[in-house]
Amino acid sequence: QLIQPMCSMPGRLEVTNKCLRWRPFHLRRSEGGWEAPLGGLFRIRRRRHMQQHTAIEVVMRSNKTLLFMFDARDECDKVWGGLAKQRGDMVAEEWREWEGISRQWASGGVSNFHYLLHLNGMAHRSFSDLAQYPVFPWVVADYESASLNLDDPSTFRDLSRPIGSPSPPPPGGGVGRVGRV
Repeated sequence: QLIQPMCSMPGRLEVTNKCLRWRPFHLRRSEGGWEAPLGGLFRIRRRRHMQQHTAIEVVMRSNKTLLFMFDARDECDKVWGGLAKQRGDMVAEEWREWEGISRQWASGGVSNFHYLLHLNGMAHRSFSDLAQYPVFPWVVADYESASLNLDDPSTFRDLSRPIGSPSPPPPGGGVGRVGRV
């Protein structure tokens, strides 16, 4: 199945020595589907879907991502093996990249956004699956300005406080409420 944020479509995924091809079951062979040359692939990742290790995410050079879910893990492993055989250089094992990306981020070579994207990838989160959508921390406090002044500390949320308590309670306010309960 091809998994998209608001739907999934049963179909057939084929890996050839030249392309990756997917066709929905409801279309005839001549009616179309989706096909991409293997040279157009940027990265191939194993993913979970519905908490099962039965999905593969394909990232195209155009930044389009496609998430394919299989009925069984052995089917997923077979397609993964075919893709690794054809394009082993595109097969991503995020855990192997962890040390390098962490070092780059610590030295300022990678932005916070790209670092968080990588962390989400390691957690099998995908923009194609709403059940496992990437998570980003809430850090902005200014939602009224036309542009953000990144040098002004009041632009950002006080990260020493929990999200549910963005501002300090009035002096003695919390104690009084607890006493009345």
